[in-house]
Amino acid sequence: CENRCTHCSAYKVAGKSFQTKEIGLVKDEIATALRYSRRNYVQFADNNLSQNPDYASELMDAIRDFNARYLCMASVTQLVENETLVEKMAKAGMETICIGFETLNQANHSGNDKDVSKFEYGVDLLHRHGISVFGTFILGFNNDTPDSVDGILDFCDKTAVDLISISLLTPLPGTMTAHKLKDSGSIKTADYALYDTKHAVISTPHFTQEKLQTELDRALTAAYSPKRVLKRVFSKHGTP
Repeated sequence: CENRCTHCSAYKVAGKSFQTKEIGLVKDEIATALRYSRRNYVQFADNNLSQNPDYASELMDAIRDFNARYLCMASVTQLVENETLVEKMAKAGMETICIGFETLNQANHSGNDKDVSKFEYGVDLLHRHGISVFGTFILGFNNDTPDSVDGILDFCDKTAVDLISISLLTPLPGTMTAHKLKDSGSIKTADYALYDTKHAVISTPHFTQEKLQTELDRALTAAYSPKRVLKRVFSKHGTP
């Protein structure tokens, strides 16, 4: 992924350029995977399959004849700007796309191309093509407030996001976020066993470490309440 999200370690690990594999080799790997898949299901491990729309478009055309089901990760902004790619993804069998919305506050987005104003349309675009949305969100940015959790829940209710993941901002070693939070004294523990994105290890301008943990627990409890789960299950777009 060519985004430079300050909290993300992906480009630190995988490099700063978007790397592609020859499409014939990808087809060979998919064919091999499908021989061992009882569900005829393949997940792309790329951090952002939409990073290079031309390559992704060619890939979707190439794998269409497998009649398989796929899951991938992609940028909602890039998908909105390349609706033809979304159409090809649907025809190829893309069943679910994981979208890293992360935050609904534009001021929290740093080093990436994410445009909050396109989020709602992006979910609708995927749903119109029969693709389910796995939305991921993060709590703990500097501009997050107690209203942020309610904002995420309201957004997911309004857009009928099919699957939801909510995590905590974690200062992964080597990231810009880790350096900034260390300099500000916001990191409250160096116990890396807790750096799993589900334990609060920082404080923010609006949350103590304890309050941030409480907010995550509240968010997950609400997101997976029986009422909301049933609503997603029986949504016309839903995939439980």
